[in-house]
Amino acid sequence: NPDGTLSSSTAVTTKAGQTISTSTSTYSMGLDGSDQLKQRTTVLGTGETTTEDFNYNADGTLKESTAVTTKGGQTISTSVSNYTMAADGRDQINSRVTTLGTGEQTTEAFVYNTNGTLKSSTATTVKAGLTVSTSVSNYTMAADGRDQISSRTTTLGTGEKTVEAFSYKPDGTLNTSTTNTTKQRVAISAT
Repeated sequence: NPDGTLSSSTAVTTKAGQTISTSTSTYSMGLDGSDQLKQRTTVLGTGETTTEDFNYNADGTLKESTAVTTKGGQTISTSVSNYTMAADGRDQINSRVTTLGTGEQTTEAFVYNTNGTLKSSTATTVKAGLTVSTSVSNYTMAADGRDQISSRTTTLGTGEKTVEAFSYKPDGTLNTSTTNTTKQRVAISAT
């Protein structure tokens, strides 16, 4: 947009020279020109459309988001996420609870370093009172204290461990990332 806020984005995934997925997202930002995302609509090449709406607290921090996915005019999934932000009004998420239309509820908790960068997060998904999945992620942030993730290690309750590493250009923008997943020290995937 002319005011510098995000208007749209596209993504194309290819494998062996063949396009395997496409998506186009359009964004509606706050009328006050702030960087608050009000709505995002994503259309996949397969015909699904997901519309996400975002609501904010009076102090400008994220309060709630909803997502509805439709295909051919039929709703195929829904979710509602509620956020608890840092008490000091900063944009740090302390917790997020997401409830899907199918009944699964995922509770995420976030812990920060003293300099305000992300240290770790946990996620537990429950359905009908039973734990469906768990994960713990630990983050290593840039040495200069900026909010650049140097690495993220996520361990699932099933034993898979994914290590992601990120490198940045001199101007601070993301340059490359790698992902390696192992289970019982055996490589499952790498990108």
